[in-house]
Amino acid sequence: MLFIMVGGRQDVREDFEGILKLCDELKVSAHPVMTTPFPGTELYEQYRDYMIPGLEWDFFDGNHAVFEAPTMSPQEREELLIDLRARLFTLPRSISRIFQISWKGFPMSHITSWMIQYPQGRAFRQYAKSRKNGNPYLIINYES
Repeated sequence: MLFIMVGGRQDVREDFEGILKLCDELKVSAHPVMTTPFPGTELYEQYRDYMIPGLEWDFFDGNHAVFEAPTMSPQEREELLIDLRARLFTLPRSISRIFQISWKGFPMSHITSWMIQYPQGRAFRQYAKSRKNGNPYLIINYES
């Protein structure tokens, strides 16, 4: 599994799509998280002037855009992340990755992979669907 930060100030829509293509090429899973600059880090200092004011610590979770970017709005970056996660863990992609696991670990490695990928994908798809249906859960109102 790859752990990838996406949604930085220079990232564009194609970067989200590129992660999906990379995972398909390498036949690996990824856990993409939103670039999140934490106070006291070098990244925070670089992004300080672009941070969205007034956000509570709950938003610094790798799921929310906490800074402004010239390439996309915070909402757009969040929607792309949600969509990417849902698409990374479709049933065909998950099954395809399971067949890439060495048979030396059969059946435990395969069962464990399924037990991680299937519920994760199901949750990501349900969340993406609820967002598309207007469920305001976890949506930040950046205008307030």
